[in-house]
Amino acid sequence: MAVANVLTTAGAGWIVDQLDAVAGSRYIGWGTGGTTAAVGNTALTTEASEARVVAAETQPTSVQLVYTATQIADANKTINEAGLFSASAAGTMILSATFTGVAVLSASAYLMIFTTSYADA
Repeated sequence: MAVANVLTTAGAGWIVDQLDAVAGSRYIGWGTGGTTAAVGNTALTTEASEARVVAAETQPTSVQLVYTATQIADANKTINEAGLFSASAAGTMILSATFTGVAVLSASAYLMIFTTSYADA
């Protein structure tokens, strides 16, 4: 017999609290690849030459985490993807996003934001 599972609001809050309590930094990196983000991805398609940057973490609601970081471009290029990682190099890619290319200019700063919510629809 198939049984439907429902993530309760309290359960979602608990998950967010557990993730929030995990020691260690999160890092955001960006890339120039254009392959669509997929659940099986373990890395960006083409990670750019800039080092990943430490992300600030906030918990604006009981079921939401937000990671923000500012990246400074080391050259003119078009950015098509970004990822949230568990380490400054290699590590686990936690979140991945692809988007319409953004032309970035050398020595310019760009704010990157990852928002994740844990709530049943």
